[in-house]
Amino acid sequence: MASAAFPFNPITSCLSFLVHSSFSVLVLGDGNERRYVISKGSHAGPVWDIWRQDFKFYGLLSAKSRAIPVSVSHTRNYWGGEDYLMCLDESVANSNREEGDFTFYVHLFDKSQLIEVAVGFESEHWCYRLKPNMSNLRDGRFEHEFTFFAFSSPYPGTLPIAIGKAGAEHNRTLRNRVEYGNYAGTKGWEHEFILYVFPNEEPGTIPIAVGHAELVLGGWKYRVCENCQDAGTKGWTHDFVFYAYPHPRV
Repeated sequence: MASAAFPFNPITSCLSFLVHSSFSVLVLGDGNERRYVISKGSHAGPVWDIWRQDFKFYGLLSAKSRAIPVSVSHTRNYWGGEDYLMCLDESVANSNREEGDFTFYVHLFDKSQLIEVAVGFESEHWCYRLKPNMSNLRDGRFEHEFTFFAFSSPYPGTLPIAIGKAGAEHNRTLRNRVEYGNYAGTKGWEHEFILYVFPNEEPGTIPIAVGHAELVLGGWKYRVCENCQDAGTKGWTHDFVFYAYPHPRV
């Protein structure tokens, strides 16, 4: 457990999308007198009545590729209490490490690099639709399925996925094409947008499977499945799996 006298919420901006190990934060006081308790697990503790739960975030308990360490340590102060330090330099924190101190690991990136991608389906022909910058796709005849976060521009370790569009709303054939590459505007499809995802599992990501099948009225349709390794069930042919960050249920 660790507490600190921070006048602001210090770490949510870089940790929101990592889902391997949970950490909890309690807060006491307001303004410049605000103090935090940070601990591993779903509840920071001990949970005294005078403390209140502020937020929970996710990090990693061991070093991973491209992850940096964030260390929490504490020491006795002049008044007999404890001062706490949270820093990116693990050697500084380790120099004063005592029981209850710990290090966690995070991937740092600007949240503005991420875009929401909402996925919906049409239940008559089972055509799937993807919309960027949208958290909930209830659009016309489409029902919302799930939402994920992808990168809007190249990021280390990612590959581009191109999204194309074909069909029409009046006969319920409007659908998206989903494939690796920079352009999905061939073979009668209209190119819509590109997103960048991981081809292999990375800390905090979930698998999203893509498959295809013949549309009754002609052409292909594509299936997109959350937390799935195989989109080749129920008459579909599996194409590939990519990895992206999950979105809270909406």
